[in-house]
Amino acid sequence: YGFAPSVEVVDAGQAQFPFITQYSSYIAFELLKNSMRATAERYGEEECARRPIRAEICGDGESAAIRIVDSGGGMPVEDVEKALTYLYTTAAQPDAGECEDDAAPIAGYGCGLPMSRSYACFVGGSLELCSAPGRGMTAHVRLRRLGHAD
Repeated sequence: YGFAPSVEVVDAGQAQFPFITQYSSYIAFELLKNSMRATAERYGEEECARRPIRAEICGDGESAAIRIVDSGGGMPVEDVEKALTYLYTTAAQPDAGECEDDAAPIAGYGCGLPMSRSYACFVGGSLELCSAPGRGMTAHVRLRRLGHAD
């Protein structure tokens, strides 16, 4: 797109937690990427600059929580569970010659959200999506601290 909304990161309490970095990074990347794409597609460059994505991070002795909130329009409530299944995508498929320099598209395969949920569940956590159709999405991630997974 050539532009993206900003991301406001709110650390609610200096949350520090041991966790498998590859999993937490993948989950955060996928959720932020989806929020940025939805917001950019909905509003365009000028309005997108006034609609930051909010990422809140907090934790306690047992777990850490991440909440990502966007104003990208959300999705119909009946489609939220579909978004957590493999191969479901809302991303437009690029035309054959659309990608520059043999670059692969960063979205559209329908694997990011289900893999994120699998990673969270693998370590005893969870990933939930809540849609406000016409407004945006909220993603809630709970990650158990290392040593606390069942």
